[in-house]
Amino acid sequence: YGLLYNWFAVNTGKLAPIGWHVPTETEIVTLSTYLGGDTVSGGKLRSTSCCWECPNIEATNENGFTALPSGARGGGLGGDWFGIRTFFGAWTSSDSIIPGSAHHFYTANDSTDLSQGTIDKTTGYPIRCILDGIDPIDPGSMTDIDGNVYSTIKIGTQVWTVENLITLRYNDGE
Repeated sequence: YGLLYNWFAVNTGKLAPIGWHVPTETEIVTLSTYLGGDTVSGGKLRSTSCCWECPNIEATNENGFTALPSGARGGGLGGDWFGIRTFFGAWTSSDSIIPGSAHHFYTANDSTDLSQGTIDKTTGYPIRCILDGIDPIDPGSMTDIDGNVYSTIKIGTQVWTVENLITLRYNDGE
C-alpha cells in the first residue's frame, strides 16, 4: 500500500529518487486524458485482483498502474483515517492549489472516475513517482534511497512507478 506523506514532505522535493518526482496536477491530467478522460480513467487504473471492496466498477488495470485502495490519514493530533481503505485510493501531487491546501487525485470502487480535489496540507496520502523528462524510456524499475525497488510502467508519454512509495528517508539521506 505504501507509506503516507503530507504535502510538507512532498514540498521538500526530496522524496523521490534523483531523476524522478512527485507528479504535478498537469501530469495527472495528462495521464487521465491519455486513458480517455476523468470519467473512465479511474477504472482503468485500478487493480482487478487485490483489495478493492465489491463492486470494483469497471476496473481493468489495462495499463499496469495497479492502483490499490489506500484511504488517507488526517493531519493534526487526531490523525484519523478516512476514505475507508477498501473503497478509496488516493495520491497526492506536488501542487499547492490555495494556501493551506494541497492537490490530490483519487478513485473509488463504485466509480470509473479519476477525481481531483484539494485537501489540508497536513493530510497523509500515498505517492506515486513519475520519471523526469518528456516521453522518456521506461527503465523497468526505480530504486529509492533505502534500496526499495519499484516496478515501472510507461503510459502514453509518462513513466510511473507501479507501487506506492515506501521510503523512510529523503533522496539526500536525511
